[in-house]
Amino acid sequence: MTKVDDAILEWLGETDVAAPPKVIHANLDTPVSYSQVKRRVRVLNSNGLIHKDEDRSDYYAISTLGNWYLEGKIKSSKLEELNTETSDPSDLFGTGTDSGV
Repeated sequence: MTKVDDAILEWLGETDVAAPPKVIHANLDTPVSYSQVKRRVRVLNSNGLIHKDEDRSDYYAISTLGNWYLEGKIKSSKLEELNTETSDPSDLFGTGTDSGV
């Protein structure tokens, strides 16, 4: 996870709306480029922390998994693989008795 990821999730969680990356970028307090926001939105979406709005495919909203992360129910160490675009969201919960939540 990056500071940008946290900022995106916090804004989506606080506002509880679906928004396109451009609106998300415009509302972040963290200084970051629009291209980086677009890139991180794709990563967060592919890893299940946010999801596309059913009616507007270019709008994103926080998911249950994203809310669990903000609430501290998911170990941040389990989210380290989100620094790449090729991570597998099922790895967030580990295996065996260590569910990661």
